[in-house]
Amino acid sequence: MQYLKLDDKIKTKVEKITLELIDENINNFPIINIDAFLMFKVYHYPHFITILSKEKKGNKELYKVYDTWDGKIKEMQKEELQKAIDSFRNYLKMCPQMIRTKHLNSISE
Repeated sequence: MQYLKLDDKIKTKVEKITLELIDENINNFPIINIDAFLMFKVYHYPHFITILSKEKKGNKELYKVYDTWDGKIKEMQKEELQKAIDSFRNYLKMCPQMIRTKHLNSISE
């Protein structure tokens, strides 16, 4: 792993964005960029979402996400989120990124 130091309050870390990494950081409400096609089924373009939580409903694993486009909280299945990250990398040929914050305790709906 490679760390880049920019400022005392900002740290960067080079690591592949995976669902496991998102799960490890879920309490920090990670912001990630994905291919929006998997959400809207219209165009392939970069889109930021905030991961709010992960839960199980029946036999499905769901991520509750805040959609920055319309300001609504939505659910994405685990497989759907993985495809959106993969498509961002492989179809759009862009490097997925995750932004996480410290000291953020909760987000109200």
